[in-house]
Amino acid sequence: EDQQLTAKAQQILDVISQADGSIDRTGIADALGQRTLNPHDRNLLDSLEEMGLIEVDRFTSGGSTFYRYRLPNTRDAQE
Repeated sequence: EDQQLTAKAQQILDVISQADGSIDRTGIADALGQRTLNPHDRNLLDSLEEMGLIEVDRFTSGGSTFYRYRLPNTRDAQE
């Protein structure tokens, strides 16, 4: 619990927590008012995942990897 989130990390976490279920990188960038996520943003997402604050679903399609981010235990929220 003593890991302090930076303002940007907190912003990203807020965006994910306000998403209905899960959100992709484009959606996060949009919510932050950016065209895309920069490498620093992607590192913050990795850190949030390592801290257990978010979960990431990764899937591959046509040779590209796609990511969807959600809060832990929100997978079944729609049921």
